[in-house]
Amino acid sequence: MLKDAALAEQNEELVRELEISQNEAQRDFLTGCYNRHQLGDGFAKFSALAYERGFKFSFAIFDVDHFKTVNDTRGHLGGDHILKQIADTVRAKTDRRHIFIRYGGDEFVLLGLHYDLEAMTAFCERLRAILEERMGGVTLSFGVSTWHGGCDSLPGLIARADRALYRSKEKGRNAVSDESE
Repeated sequence: MLKDAALAEQNEELVRELEISQNEAQRDFLTGCYNRHQLGDGFAKFSALAYERGFKFSFAIFDVDHFKTVNDTRGHLGGDHILKQIADTVRAKTDRRHIFIRYGGDEFVLLGLHYDLEAMTAFCERLRAILEERMGGVTLSFGVSTWHGGCDSLPGLIARADRALYRSKEKGRNAVSDESE
């Protein structure tokens, strides 16, 4: 019986370690956001819901304006602090209708279920304003796209949002632009 109890305890510990490892494999170590590898699954989940149930969903990509300057003036630890602050702020404003991903470097992606283009653009504008207020002179630029139905794809969403992000940069940064502009 002692052997069985020891084996059961060891098994429980292995299950906990496996859960921790699986979570770490899905999450960015610095910000706690989902990592880029979760984007395909998130898109598949939201597009299936949108296709099957007629839901809308939209996509946003955003990054820190002049992030190199942030790192140069505040140091890399200061830059890391900014990225964590962004992640904490966005997570506090999102819920289960959102999938929040650190795409890479200072770039983030946000998928929003039940958001058409107008609603997602407005949501991102609120996020931009909140972040600007809290970040002590650090600003962000956003690009927004929306799912156009069964013939749409993740590369299409990314490309349209990316073009919109560049429009935000061309406007002078600290802006939100959408695919319709």
